[in-house]
Amino acid sequence: MKKILFFITIIVFSVFIPKKIHAQSTVKVFVLAGQSNMQGQGNIYDGSNGVAGDTVATFVPSCPSNMSCNFIFNMLDGYGDGWNGWTYDIAQNGIVVATETLLSGFSDSSIITLQNGIPCFVIINSSGAYGNEVSWTFTNPSGIIESTLSVANGGIPPPNTLVDLLGNDTLGQWPILETGGAWSILNDIYLYYERGSDTIRDQITIGQGANNNMFGPELMFAFQIDQYYQEPVLIIKTAWGGKSLAEDFRPPSSGGTTGEYYNKMIDIVNHVTNNISTEFPALGTSTYELAGFAWFQGWNDGASNSFLNEYESNLYNLINDVRNDLGSPNLPVVVASTGQGGYENHTGWMQDMQDIISIAQENVACNDSIYGGTLGFVNTKPFYPAVSESPEDAGYHYHNNALTFLNIGKSIGDEMILAINNIAYCSTTSLIELTNKKQLIKIIDILGRESKDLKRQPLFYIYDDGTVEKKIIME
Repeated sequence: MKKILFFITIIVFSVFIPKKIHAQSTVKVFVLAGQSNMQGQGNIYDGSNGVAGDTVATFVPSCPSNMSCNFIFNMLDGYGDGWNGWTYDIAQNGIVVATETLLSGFSDSSIITLQNGIPCFVIINSSGAYGNEVSWTFTNPSGIIESTLSVANGGIPPPNTLVDLLGNDTLGQWPILETGGAWSILNDIYLYYERGSDTIRDQITIGQGANNNMFGPELMFAFQIDQYYQEPVLIIKTAWGGKSLAEDFRPPSSGGTTGEYYNKMIDIVNHVTNNISTEFPALGTSTYELAGFAWFQGWNDGASNSFLNEYESNLYNLINDVRNDLGSPNLPVVVASTGQGGYENHTGWMQDMQDIISIAQENVACNDSIYGGTLGFVNTKPFYPAVSESPEDAGYHYHNNALTFLNIGKSIGDEMILAINNIAYCSTTSLIELTNKKQLIKIIDILGRESKDLKRQPLFYIYDDGTVEKKIIME
């Protein structure tokens, strides 16, 4: 009687990646590059959504009997670009007596005539963006300030800020972000980030985004990498808002003038890696390994058809030139797509991101025939949130949604680990080819005993690339 043998096989590609262990004196260096979303636009504390109609101040005007009750409404903006949509109604006796906003610049004022002794209410007519820049005062005819607002959205709990997200984390998805009631600090992972005049040289924590009230992909990227490496890690963030690949980051191989920010990016990486012992004395070493490069950019290449049409070739050149200029021809790279707009239909600039830029990014990052498994791709479209579930109405910044930036950072970190292990393939065919090339190390049973003859019991086939196949041999 012939025996019929067949296998039930379960293939696990990425779960069994071993944690890399190298000499403790080697610092693993990662570069996170791009524009404003790589800077970090996840709101931590505040936002403007859901606040229209809210009363933000109440006061009773006090005017001398011999003077007109004319109040000066002083409007200030900390950045100098006006209030970005913030508008206030001033009401008495249920009637709006004035509607005010700062259209542009750092400051302006209006004279508003109020009724003496009648309560006055300041109500948000419409919410805008960047409420942390907005402030105003009401000054009475005697020059005394009777009401003031220092932050447009202070005390208002918009959805999916980081504080809101953690306060409602009923599933316990993000406990690693807090330790003992304070923001967690990663002791072995450091960040270098030239944020305007404020250069960050510190351990990774929350508040290292575009400003102190924001965070970016670096946060969860760091947590994922920290779980993989035992040795210290240094993240160099080279990101600036409003920059294009066609001009600002233009790589040398694209011809024309090399972008100012391409050169700046390379210079910063070289400076920091050549001066680790002085920039980060706490690391106690100057020995490093350039371990990976992540790219998250694209919005500003919607500025013209020529920018859009050359994005794919520019991205190929960027990856190749960065590897060459940093002296690492097989440097692991991850490209995060320009996912603004998600899977909904749009028009104009945002639709160009979907139809041209994000497709170009996927074409390059998923070219397994050129880059093998060393180039990974993260599709950020699934993380694009609804504006109603976000702190701000700012589509280009993923509505400043904290959950979005946590998920993008985590995904870039996970994909980087695959690229480090040369298995960041997009196509199933490439994964199958990889599986066929691997070498079997041993076969064990569920108790860890080596075996080749057990029938009708689970056996685990362990290969040299860290993957494991579970098989059951049936007769």
